[in-house]
Amino acid sequence: MPNPRSHVQPDHIRYFKFVGRIIGKALIDGHLLECYFVKSMYKVMIGQKLTFRDLEDVDHALYKGMAWTTTANADEVDALMESFCVHEDEFGRDLVIDLIPNGRNIPVTHETKELFVEKMAYHYLYKSV
Repeated sequence: MPNPRSHVQPDHIRYFKFVGRIIGKALIDGHLLECYFVKSMYKVMIGQKLTFRDLEDVDHALYKGMAWTTTANADEVDALMESFCVHEDEFGRDLVIDLIPNGRNIPVTHETKELFVEKMAYHYLYKSV
């Protein structure tokens, strides 16, 4: 899985393009490589849409937490005190990313927990890579 912090290297896109070409050349020439992608990466390469289940291969702990959230009752969801945002550490700086407009000010409730899980999965599978 590509590192979401690769942007600190100004030429990171050129490196990804180079590695992609090397892998493509090896495949065309019939060489086996000792490198593997997570399943979601293969799905993206062939144009398949990613689903919540694909999060399991990327971050198993996050997947388990989000799966629990979908089955939690109202009191348990309220006890989480979550909002529609993600906090990420960017080299010692707390970065708050809203999953929906003004998400940091919108609490997750029993009625909105499915939307929260959907937005979290989308963020981790598409936006943070």
